[in-house]
Amino acid sequence: MSPPNDEFMNMEDNTMKKKFVFCLIHIKNHTHLFIKLLMEIRSIEWAAENNINIIMWIPTVKALKAKFEAYKNKRSEVTKKNIPLGEGVSLVRDMFVADTMEEAKEKAGEHMVNYMRWVCHWRGLGNHMDPGEELPETKGKLDLLNYEFLHKRNMFLEPLSSDR
Repeated sequence: MSPPNDEFMNMEDNTMKKKFVFCLIHIKNHTHLFIKLLMEIRSIEWAAENNINIIMWIPTVKALKAKFEAYKNKRSEVTKKNIPLGEGVSLVRDMFVADTMEEAKEKAGEHMVNYMRWVCHWRGLGNHMDPGEELPETKGKLDLLNYEFLHKRNMFLEPLSSDR
């Protein structure tokens, strides 16, 4: 896990002081620039207003739909054109290829969960939740993080077949 750093975090209340920083002077003339956002709708709309493409990674399909639509709607409003859903938006996912789901889980499941523990230790599981979803209260913010939790939300896995 990354050690806490008082440059980025208020050590008394465990809130982040800095989220992202970039210089607008350098990006104004680059129409194909992408920015990885904190997944908040207001950040997505800001990017659309400023002709900046976005990359998203963790959210569930249901959560992504709202974010894709927010970008499309704001970009359409700004350009006064009907921008197609998905234009200006990229999606990346972690991937492991195996012959069967059982093999994928056996070889990569534990490693994927450990990796997500490292990713989620600052923010908790919020980015892995569907809109309006509430998780049961637990002692620790990552107590619910296991393979089954991640699989149904973020792991789009299916066996490879020879008829594709």
